[in-house]
Amino acid sequence: MSPIMGKYDGTSDPDDHINLYRSAGEVALWPMPLWCNMFVQSLVGSARVWWDSLPVGAIDSFEELVTKFLQQFSQQRRHTKDRNEVLHIHRRDNETVENFLTIFNKESLAIPGLTQELACGAFLQGVNDDELLRKLHDRNGVPDTIEEIMRITKIYVCQEKSIIASHAANKKKESYRPSEESDRRGSKIKSQSGRFSRGTHA
Repeated sequence: MSPIMGKYDGTSDPDDHINLYRSAGEVALWPMPLWCNMFVQSLVGSARVWWDSLPVGAIDSFEELVTKFLQQFSQQRRHTKDRNEVLHIHRRDNETVENFLTIFNKESLAIPGLTQELACGAFLQGVNDDELLRKLHDRNGVPDTIEEIMRITKIYVCQEKSIIASHAANKKKESYRPSEESDRRGSKIKSQSGRFSRGTHA
């Protein structure tokens, strides 16, 4: 039994375990009777309890074993998303473009069979940022790959963050100016009052 395959405890996707088990058996050139006998060695926890509860002679072939195994642990199968679900990814109010980009990447990677055309269309529909959309719709038209759209968006995000940081720095400088001006005025008044005092004593 290949240590790379690991053990199945009934809490993960059973299809993944079956695929790994088939690969191990094919590489090792197991004869078919051995496929069922070796399978029990790949089970632990609740999966092993299920195996031990099977009546003697209840399974006649490995394919029948696979069918019963997948039925037993079908609830652990990952939900396969429909490709059109990518169209429901939208940037929320007050959500940054950077955060939307992260979520879109994560969600779209979990959707099998997603085409370039659908991914591009979904991103343009969901990003909801006029300035970014103007950058994406240049004189050559919208990029035809999601990778290029992501590249342009990342540049846009970096530029926006730089602008925001610059504005914040300028506001901070402006907030110091009135106090500096008042300090100078105070110093000037003290200086003048000192001169007046000296003049009076004379």
